[in-house]
Amino acid sequence: MKSEGFWFAFFLAGLLIKSGLAGENPAPTKAHPAKVMTPSERCLFLFDSSEGVSEGLNPLAFEVAKTVREMGLDLHWHDIAKAGMPTAKGFRAVVTGFLDSKMQDPERFAEFVEKTVKDGVRFIIIGNYGAYQDARTERFVDAQIVNRAFNALGVSYRANWTNDPSLFEVVPKDESILPRPSLTSANIMHFYQFTKERDDVRILVEAKRKDVPSQPSAAVFVSATGAQMLSRYLSPEDMLKDEKLFHFDLKAFLKQALAITPDENATLLVLYDQSSAESKSALKAVETASSYAHIPLMAVKMKDVFALRFFDLENFAGVVYADDKCPKTYCGYLQDLLFAYLRNGGRVVFLMPAQNKELRELTLNLNKEAKFASGEGLQFLKGAFLGLDGLRVSETAIKPSALLAKLKPECKVLAKTSSTPVWWRCPFGKGEVIALNAYEFIERQFLGLLVQSLVDAEGFFAMPILAWKLEFVDDCPLPFADRFIEPLGKTDSAFYSNDFYGMLVDARRLYGAKFVFLPVFSYDDRVEPPFSEPFEGTTRDSVIAFAKRIMEDDHDIGLHGTNHISPALSGGVNQNFKGQDALEAWFKKAFDSCLEVFGYPPLVFVPPNNYIDKAGFEALFKEIPTIRVVSSLFAGTEVETQQDFMMDPERRGVAHIPRTWAGYFLEDEALLGFINGVMSYGVSSHFIHPDDILDPERSKGRSWQEMRSSFLDAMKTIQERFPFLRAMDIMDAYHELEMLELHGPRCIKTSKEKLVVERASGVSSDFYMLVRVPAGKGRSLKVTGATVLYKDEESSRFVVRLHSRVSHYDIGGLP
Repeated sequence: MKSEGFWFAFFLAGLLIKSGLAGENPAPTKAHPAKVMTPSERCLFLFDSSEGVSEGLNPLAFEVAKTVREMGLDLHWHDIAKAGMPTAKGFRAVVTGFLDSKMQDPERFAEFVEKTVKDGVRFIIIGNYGAYQDARTERFVDAQIVNRAFNALGVSYRANWTNDPSLFEVVPKDESILPRPSLTSANIMHFYQFTKERDDVRILVEAKRKDVPSQPSAAVFVSATGAQMLSRYLSPEDMLKDEKLFHFDLKAFLKQALAITPDENATLLVLYDQSSAESKSALKAVETASSYAHIPLMAVKMKDVFALRFFDLENFAGVVYADDKCPKTYCGYLQDLLFAYLRNGGRVVFLMPAQNKELRELTLNLNKEAKFASGEGLQFLKGAFLGLDGLRVSETAIKPSALLAKLKPECKVLAKTSSTPVWWRCPFGKGEVIALNAYEFIERQFLGLLVQSLVDAEGFFAMPILAWKLEFVDDCPLPFADRFIEPLGKTDSAFYSNDFYGMLVDARRLYGAKFVFLPVFSYDDRVEPPFSEPFEGTTRDSVIAFAKRIMEDDHDIGLHGTNHISPALSGGVNQNFKGQDALEAWFKKAFDSCLEVFGYPPLVFVPPNNYIDKAGFEALFKEIPTIRVVSSLFAGTEVETQQDFMMDPERRGVAHIPRTWAGYFLEDEALLGFINGVMSYGVSSHFIHPDDILDPERSKGRSWQEMRSSFLDAMKTIQERFPFLRAMDIMDAYHELEMLELHGPRCIKTSKEKLVVERASGVSSDFYMLVRVPAGKGRSLKVTGATVLYKDEESSRFVVRLHSRVSHYDIGGLP
């Protein structure tokens, strides 16, 4: 169960929302929306009757049409000479089969190609492009106009034609199209220069001039937007009637040409139900998780999955099923589709408990009925993630809503609630299933679980991590009351200055902890000026002396507030400011107080009660332009400001560095928050208060000695279990985050066995990557350009530090 304070805040948030008072979250989001596309079963076949052909007699009418029908797609014919330019909307692809280079309106045809691609419909050229010349004037069209079409496909047309086979060579570049010995320049006698312009272009057959310097020509290629098979490269006869004359496998080409093709080969395909609130929430969660893993997404609505084909799924790194059920009308079809994909080496992540029998069978859950389990807490097992083995989050923090699961023996359970598996991986044919069996796992406090599930779906992948340990001390320095505290046997002034601060000194000495102190100058409740002087009262000298000691010990110092009222005109858990002028006066007073007490302007701001609204943000940066870091919460409630780790896209030079957990005890909700941060981005961002001992809820009713011991034990546990996390000064973390976003590493999948990680040149910042390898391949991993710092072969994960601009990761041949 959540704490009483949590439920009070949650209840209050509901009232604020209903009354329209809750402030808009001013923090930007890291999430990148998935590209939603609508697949179709229909293909539009174009021919030109002015060439002396008809619907029944043209280059597409024989083997091409036969093969496309065998692929389960529908054909629709259109004569461009008689019917003019068609409308491509609603089709999977437009396929052309022209014999000559002339067309009545070639410029309009180039516009048609461009618009077709822009509308998300693939454009496939088989044979001649058909619009190099204007049939009305016999003049050749300007290359700039022709390239409006070819640039949309990812290449550029450069002419450079020859029919002399001695002047060029033909090289098959993709064995999947089963090239035959007849694929030679002597049999083709046809060369045009098509230069690759985009990374998504995959050349299947390459031609290259031998007599003049030139780049390879993409004679046969596929891209994210279309494909081309240049004249004579498939067959010496133009009508393409006789399969025996083909130089390579037509069906293999058409599967790649007609398949939905993402821009990047690391893209995951998300299947979701737009009519389901849970499914839409799952999609939003995945969009955020993918931004941390740097994994691109495409999405298809559940109502459109009937138009997906197996060869579509083959182009994706994996599939994410973002629903707990499947539509009755085509649940069987969907099961067969995913079954074939898994058996042939695909990977599928199921984000929620599988309510349908068909889905449970795919997750290898042998239970015939969907029965809910009564689980309590969450225990992580061997192989879940680096350092998690044996950690348990208690039932006070989580009671998962899971289904009973009886798994096949080959499955590896990674987490369970009571005795019920809630996270597992299973081999499935040549592929792999990753299943999340609790509805709570699509919520923000489990974002890290989603991040790592997406990484699992990639198979072999590397994502950037921060590898940080950050420590915030909120409300410190704070006004002293000089009040005697009976359980402590001393005044609060003595406790803060000696006992509490002494604990931080020990944490620094024993574990290298680096703290940023966030002063609050008053505990009054004023929301309009005049505001109190810093540490006003009889204990001011004692607090100032404490502040000087913190500075002498060379700690980072930021700002918490003039007082402990959240800077907002609406929302939060306390009273709001009366207007924008009052907010600005509050921040100006805080700025002046920092200069008076510490001598320097603040660089870091933590909003009181972890809440600030849009108006507060505006006032903050107007009155304290020196602020470079704003820190609230990574997973907050509706009355708290939730942040992602990121640079602000609108406020140049400002970073959002939220906190992931709080308190003295690495248990319950704090442990869950810690795990979430480490799994999301390799970060522990932690805060405490000096007066937590005075709060029965935050102290959990324990003595100071128990709290101190637990705090230091938490530091030790993190150091031992997660040695790759580095204690960081907050401003060093700021600079690293800035460099990571501007010039940081990117993972490029060059094959199933090889990864390349590249960063910008001339960058001296340390960058860290989390590398995931397929199960059983950990010992085969060869790394160059980076140093392996930590490895866990059970979870198939490695942490590396880059020391070169380009690093390589090789796991050898996959079975």
